[in-house]
Parts: sequence; C-alpha cells; structure tokens
Amino acid sequence: MTGHLEIQDVDIRLARLRARFITHQPYRNLQEQFDRLLRRRRAVLSLGTYTEAKGIALVGASGSGKTTAVNRLIGKFAGPAAPQERNAIAEIISLQVPSPATLKYVGSSMLHALGYPLERDKPAAFIWDQVRHLLKERRTLFVHLDEAQDLSSPT
Repeated sequence: MTGHLEIQDVDIRLARLRARFITHQPYRNLQEQFDRLLRRRRAVLSLGTYTEAKGIALVGASGSGKTTAVNRLIGKFAGPAAPQERNAIAEIISLQVPSPATLKYVGSSMLHALGYPLERDKPAAFIWDQVRHLLKERRTLFVHLDEAQDLSSPT
C-alpha cells in the first residue's frame, strides 16, 4: 500500500509542475511579436484604413507548449477572447481547428467563437460571408487557430 501512495504523490507533484508556466525567451519573443502586431493593427484601424493583416505562426514539436504559451498570452490580454454578449468587441477569438478541417467546419467554428453558432446547415459561402462580417463588426484583430496544421489535410 505504501508504494501506491508514493506513486500517487509523484503523480500529484507532476501535475502541479505541469500546471506551472515558466516564462522563457521563446515566450517573450512571442509576446513581443504579438504586442507589436496588436499596436500596428490598432493604429491602422484607428485611421479607418485597412491593410493586409499579418500573422504569427508558432511551430514546435507536439507537447512543446505551443498551446499553453498562446493560452497564457491570450489570458493576459486586456479584452476577453470570447465575450458573452453578441455585440461586444472581440479583439481576439480562439478556436481549435475542427476535424475534418473543411472550409465549412472551420467557418462554423469561427462563427461559434464569435458568439454566433449556426442553428441550421448553411453553405460554406454563406458561412464565410458571415465570418467576414462578424470579424469586422466585432473588431477582431487576431484569430487563433489551434491545431492549424489540420487545415492542410486534404478533405
């Protein structure tokens, strides 16, 4: 019985360690890039002009902490990532790319992240028109696509 309690204690300690986030240089680099893009995007939009949007691709091995780093970054962001009110500003939306990663399913997931889940089946063109409209209406600056590599899968 003693061996079982020791294993359980080790598992608890490991879980506590995994729940901790230690700021490191790659995270600071990500935060710096994010902050720079955020400032630039807000400046462009404040002038009422639109330019091509820039993005950040975070690449690393499975389990290397990419999702954890982005979630921490989004969590520190002043505005809510998924506001509860339908008309609220949503400067950041975050979603996991659905499987299968078809245009229709990704668009539907984006609508859901924007607070507008589809109630009926709609064609992909309609869904993406709604996504574009809502991104502009909710003043969305960043779209976080977790597991974006699934977008390249042929479906």
